[in-house]
Amino acid sequence: IMDGNEMLNLDLPDKLEIIDLLGLVGEYFNLDYIYDPAKVKGAVTLRLRGPIKGKDLYPLLESVLKFQGFVMTRKDNLVRIVPETDVLNIDPVIIDEEKVGIEVGDVIVTRIFKLKHIDTESAKNLLDGMKLGVNINTSASDVGVLIVTGYAHRMSRAEKLLDMVDKPGKPKEFRFRKLEYT
Repeated sequence: IMDGNEMLNLDLPDKLEIIDLLGLVGEYFNLDYIYDPAKVKGAVTLRLRGPIKGKDLYPLLESVLKFQGFVMTRKDNLVRIVPETDVLNIDPVIIDEEKVGIEVGDVIVTRIFKLKHIDTESAKNLLDGMKLGVNINTSASDVGVLIVTGYAHRMSRAEKLLDMVDKPGKPKEFRFRKLEYT
């Protein structure tokens, strides 16, 4: 990997095939890719004004892949790329609250949220409504666990939203009255 602050003068055409962009970024970050060329294809229009920092190539690739409906994750030194609909077939890395385990190549990750006060279905509806998960699993709802597979850079947003709503509600107040004649 070269110096991330190095300015690169890229002479790219306005319209670029996704696989060519993958090749460029892979060369810069020394990444190997595997993908199905029948599924991972298409072109993107890029208008880059002037030089770009080397470290900005990777976020550029992430944006292009997301825009085109593709995801990627890393296993050892191999980055796997698939359409978003096949996300669970590539076993995204599972991360914890400290984001331990994310490496270059992990655009899509799985995060486990432990909910204390709201039900998993409500949390899923919130994240679905905000389009913050590619796949949200509520099968562990009996223990308050929500499993979210989504874009790594959006997990902190999902976490903040869940923290905002996973609060105890007002305590319920019960009044009773003894009935003598019913």
